[in-house]
Amino acid sequence: MNKFFPLLRRELKLTLHHPSQLLLPALFFLLANAMLLYLTIADILPRIHSGLVLMLLSLLLPLNLLYRTDQQYGFFALLHDTNTPLLCYVYSKNLALFISQAISFVPALMIYAVLIGLPLNMLGIYLLAHVILLFGLSFIGGMIAAPLSHLTQNGLMGLLLLPLLLPLTIFAAATLQQSYFQLDFMPHLLLLAGFSLLTSVLCPFIASKFLALSQQRW
Repeated sequence: MNKFFPLLRRELKLTLHHPSQLLLPALFFLLANAMLLYLTIADILPRIHSGLVLMLLSLLLPLNLLYRTDQQYGFFALLHDTNTPLLCYVYSKNLALFISQAISFVPALMIYAVLIGLPLNMLGIYLLAHVILLFGLSFIGGMIAAPLSHLTQNGLMGLLLLPLLLPLTIFAAATLQQSYFQLDFMPHLLLLAGFSLLTSVLCPFIASKFLALSQQRW
């Protein structure tokens, strides 16, 4: 733990030093949804679902450089010299990704909720479901970015990510749909939270193994 928090602070400081990486996914989310408002049915539920899909796609944007920059500048060698476990590094990286994306996405989600006329009584569960979804997607994204970090061309990353990101997105969509129709949404919300917590345990472990193998190979 004494090595985890300095790493987490480092990642958050790096994110704040590059505000474009912090704001780009949320801006893409807002602009794409604003354009789709004129193309989709004027009902709130389809707009909620399209917003979930676009949030999923926007999260692919910062993953390209998630580990690659540290790899290029020799930070992995420094981790090795200081006996810092890769698992600790990966977890701090993924958690910093979640925190930064939550900071930028919560205001964007509130703006989008106003644009689609979301009922006020749904706002709490709307934000909660999206934040839990962001948590799970950040760790899954970190897992998939790890084996591709040494590649110069990883345009297929999005295609590889989508099948793994869809289950959590479906749980979030089901939660919001139940809430919209004023039905019991707790089972779906608990499934979403449970699978998100599971990804936070399993995905960093898998990602650290991939990074260790890539370091041995390269």
